[in-house]
Amino acid sequence: MGLGVALLQGFGSYSYQVGDPQQFVTQLVGAQGVYRTNDIEDRLRTMLLSILQDVQGILIAALDAGEPMSETMQKINSVYEKYIGDPQKIIDKKQVQPYRIETLIRTNGTRAFNTGMMVEYNDPDLEGFVRAVQVSAILDTRTTDICRHADGKIFLLDDPIAGQLTPPLHFNCRTVLIPITAVDGEFEPSKSVDLAGIRQLMPKDFGGTVDRA
Repeated sequence: MGLGVALLQGFGSYSYQVGDPQQFVTQLVGAQGVYRTNDIEDRLRTMLLSILQDVQGILIAALDAGEPMSETMQKINSVYEKYIGDPQKIIDKKQVQPYRIETLIRTNGTRAFNTGMMVEYNDPDLEGFVRAVQVSAILDTRTTDICRHADGKIFLLDDPIAGQLTPPLHFNCRTVLIPITAVDGEFEPSKSVDLAGIRQLMPKDFGGTVDRA
């Protein structure tokens, strides 16, 4: 159901703080005495990828087992703990705030679910059965204007905008896509201008293309 590569997506920007710049540079450069900006960028990139891979593994296991969010949050927090307080490593304590970790879990959980559903809806064995999808938002006091506007909209599976409107539509999004099948009778796809309006409301980091392979 697309819970592998499609599971974890970075949303927003990332910042870092080095606890002890001198020790960091000394460890990076060693006895060379010379270093380039690319050397530092490569070091930071490697560290970030290591964190993301660890977190991805935790999220995949949590989704597979139906693990309580509190347990998943503790495991993700332990990944970041390795980089807190060590002057030779990157520090950003904001990354381990509970609300940040909960946002990571909720947002990527929604993405994994809906991406997996879209892959299933596009399965060749179901060709002609699933004809379109409808956006279904949870409507309560927490619902954003984005999801209120998107709720009930219908688009065909082969519509070019389908990948861009596959939830999450924003951070902590709870919206899902439900199938419209051959037994559901007639339906009318939403107008292109209405679908484009949803995309314009979404944060720039959202709206990635869904891999249906």
